[in-house]
Amino acid sequence: MKYPIVTLSEICLTYGSKLLFFNGNLIINKSERICLIGRNGSGKSTLLNIINGSADFDSGSRFVKPEISIALMSQDLKLSDFSSLKEYIFSGLPESKIYKAEKVIKSLSINYDLKVEKASGGELKRASLARTLAKDSDLLLLDEPTNHLDIMGIKWLENYLQNTKQAYILISHDRQFLKNLSRKTLWLDRGSFKTLATGFKEFEDWRDQTYEQEMIESKKLAQKIKQEAHWAVEGISARRK
Repeated sequence: MKYPIVTLSEICLTYGSKLLFFNGNLIINKSERICLIGRNGSGKSTLLNIINGSADFDSGSRFVKPEISIALMSQDLKLSDFSSLKEYIFSGLPESKIYKAEKVIKSLSINYDLKVEKASGGELKRASLARTLAKDSDLLLLDEPTNHLDIMGIKWLENYLQNTKQAYILISHDRQFLKNLSRKTLWLDRGSFKTLATGFKEFEDWRDQTYEQEMIESKKLAQKIKQEAHWAVEGISARRK
C-alpha cells in the first residue's frame, strides 16, 4: 500500500512572462525512487525547492504529512558563513545524527578539517552530501549529486540509495545513475508535470511515443479546422443562393 508523504496540487508558477508550471500535480509516496527529467530551464531545481518549502509558487497547494522531514542537496552551495568543512557538515545537526555524519565522512574520504575557501568543487560536493544524508530525512531531494564526485564516490552513493528506505528525487545528467536507481519518472515538459510509473530506462521510448501521439492529434485538429472552415464558407454561399 502506498503512503503519500508530499502532495502538490494545481501548482502554477510564472517567471516574468515565462510560464514555468501550469496546474502541476505530484504525489510522492513513502520510499519512492523518482528521477526528475526536463530540459535546461524547465524548472527542475525550482520544483525541488517548492517540494522542500524553500520556494514560493503563484497558486496551488503543497501538503506535507505531519512529522515528515525533507533534506535538500542543492547545486547552489552556500558555505561562506563557515570556516571549515567540519563546521559546515555538523552545523545544526542534533547529537543523534553526529554518528551518521561521521560514517558518511569516512565513507566519502572527506578531509573535514579543510578550510572552506581551500576546498575543491569535489570536496565541497562531498561535504554537502554528508550534511544532507546525515539528517536521516524521510525524503531526499538530490540536485546533481554526482557532479564533481569520483568513481568511488558515485559507487558509494549509488549503493547507499539502493539500500535506503528513504524516498528520494534525483536530478542528474548521469544516465546510468538514473537507470540504476529510479523506479518512477517525473517529466517537466512545457509547463506540465508528466508521470511515468517506471524508471528512466523506459523514459526515452515514452517521450518519443508522447511526441508522436501529439503530432497525430495536431494533424487531426488541423484537418478538422480546415474542414470546418471549408464548410463555413460553402454553407454561407449555399444559404445565400
